[in-house]
Amino acid sequence: MNRKIFTKRGFSLMELVLAIAIFAIGSIVAGNLLVDANTSTRIDLDKLEAVQIAREGIEAVGNIRDFGTNASTTDNTAFSVPFSSCIPGPCGLATSSVSGTSFWYFNGNSSSTVDTKFHRSIRLSLSPSSAPFTSASYATVTSTVTWTNARNVADSVSLVTILTNWRLARPTGM
Repeated sequence: MNRKIFTKRGFSLMELVLAIAIFAIGSIVAGNLLVDANTSTRIDLDKLEAVQIAREGIEAVGNIRDFGTNASTTDNTAFSVPFSSCIPGPCGLATSSVSGTSFWYFNGNSSSTVDTKFHRSIRLSLSPSSAPFTSASYATVTSTVTWTNARNVADSVSLVTILTNWRLARPTGM
C-alpha cells in the first residue's frame, strides 16, 4: 500500500500581514466615508434650518408691516413708519408679548441670535429711494442667516422679497 501523506499548508506570515493590511485599509476607507456622509448630512440640515430662519425673518417683517401700519390709512404716508427703526440696516428681530399677544419688533442690533448657532440680520430698503421714507410704496427685505458649519467654515443663506403697501391696492372701478 502506497500512502501519500498530505501535508496541510497554512497561511504564511506574509499572507497574513497582507490580509490584515487590506482589511485595515478597507475599514479606514469605509469609516471615512461614514464620517463624511454624517458631516454632509449635518451641513445640509443646518442649511435647511437656516433657510427656515431666514424665511421666518421675512415673515416677521411682513408681520411688523401689517400690524404697524394703521389699517384705515389708504395713502402711503404710514407705510414706512414700522420700518423706521431698521433704516438703515442691518437690524435684528425679537419678539415681545403684551396681554398674552406676541408680536415681532426690530431690536436695533445688527443681528439676532437664533438657536445659539444661527445669527439673522435684516436689511430694508424703501422705494422709491429718492422719496422720503414717509412716502415709500414698497420695501425690499433681505434676511441673511450666518453660522459656522460642521467643517468649521462660515456659511450663510440670504432670502430677498419685496413687501408692498397692500392697503393702497384697490381694484379698478372702485
